Amino acid sequence: MKSNNSPFISVLLPVYNAGKFLHESIESILNQTFSDFELIIINDGSKDNSKEIIKSFNDSRIIFIDQENIGLAASLNKGLGLAKGRFIARQDNDDISLPQRFEKQLIYFEQNPEVDLLGTAAEITDEQGRPTRRFHRHSSDPLTLKFALLFNNPFVHSSVMFRKTVIEKTGPYSTDTAVFEDYDLWSRIARVANVSNLDEYLVKYREVLTGMSKSAADYKDKVKRQSIKNIQFYCPNMSLNDVELFVDTKRLISESKTHEYALSVYKKLLNEVAVSFCKHEKIPAADLSEIIKGQSLNFKRVLYNSIIYSDKYSKMEKLKASIARKWLFMINKKHLN
Repeated sequence: MKSNNSPFISVLLPVYNAGKFLHESIESILNQTFSDFELIIINDGSKDNSKEIIKSFNDSRIIFIDQENIGLAASLNKGLGLAKGRFIARQDNDDISLPQRFEKQLIYFEQNPEVDLLGTAAEITDEQGRPTRRFHRHSSDPLTLKFALLFNNPFVHSSVMFRKTVIEKTGPYSTDTAVFEDYDLWSRIARVANVSNLDEYLVKYREVLTGMSKSAADYKDKVKRQSIKNIQFYCPNMSLNDVELFVDTKRLISESKTHEYALSVYKKLLNEVAVSFCKHEKIPAADLSEIIKGQSLNFKRVLYNSIIYSDKYSKMEKLKASIARKWLFMINKKHLN
């Protein structure tokens, strides 16, 4: 695959005070086996030595933008405006892409023209880059991912590549700080196109304790806000209170008189969401049966945890809940995430 004039891929790499990890991150992009790309590095007002590290690279594929701090989402949108490639790839300033990442993603896109957004699995490392024996590995099934986006973000931002043309349908990253810019964009892409993940670990995701997602005190609230927006899109007739109850399962459990009642309410709301989702996607309800089963089982797990970790219940009740949860995992392991 080779483009005639413009680069095939535009890689967006915003940088903010990333001197500690930046050289390795940039190097991982420049060492890709697929080399027809431009690397747009945007130094977003860093106060450390990030600028000097960027300038130490002598590679004609690098486009360096040095600016006052405007934030991640706005920097990404600036990069989108500059991008000349047919595909947009993301890279965080502290993560590492394995050499064949771009090559394997492009092969997938070539074989699956109906897919517009593609992530990969990722190995989680600690701040020093050492393996943690933990991984980000989400489904690769487009339908499962579309439904999963109603509740959470099943994509590693640093692993994502998407067709530039899909942005013409969805618009760019949201600069609304009430939501996460990546979760919001993937949600909008999934409404108009198919999305997928490669099962291979093609990214090393560095777990930096001072990173944005870790330091955000309202992380869960941002996810809930996006989840509410997503469900409202598919279920415009569902009341806001019901949507909020469905998203905030802990609140649903705490406000229910019994756990049996909480489960019945959740199943009713889940069915309503599934019906609306299937209608929008023009698919039979049977196609969602396994996904719905998994969602119900995950709610049961939260239900049992609410008993186990609450001081409202007796030792016997906690023991019963613990046994029930263990049995749940043994019988339904493949459905639980």
